[in-house]
Amino acid sequence: MVNLLELYRSLEQKIAKLEAKIERLERENESLKAENKILKIENAELKEKLGLNSKNSLFDKPYIHQVDLPKIESYVMEYQLTGRCYTRHI
Repeated sequence: MVNLLELYRSLEQKIAKLEAKIERLERENESLKAENKILKIENAELKEKLGLNSKNSLFDKPYIHQVDLPKIESYVMEYQLTGRCYTRHI
């Protein structure tokens, strides 16, 4: 039969381990939050330096350069008796 005192001690040890784990995770979470704040500040500074965040920029949205391409037309180079023709694309 299991001694109740041993069972109580083992449960206390498990609880102590879990509490230590919770404390460690909370410390890691706080350090990650601090690191995230620092990264947000650095990101904002970079955007400001590059002019991506400024309201006096030329365009509100990113400018996409568009070029009109000429229509591709084919012309017949040579006819054949079998009904096929050799075409060439310009």
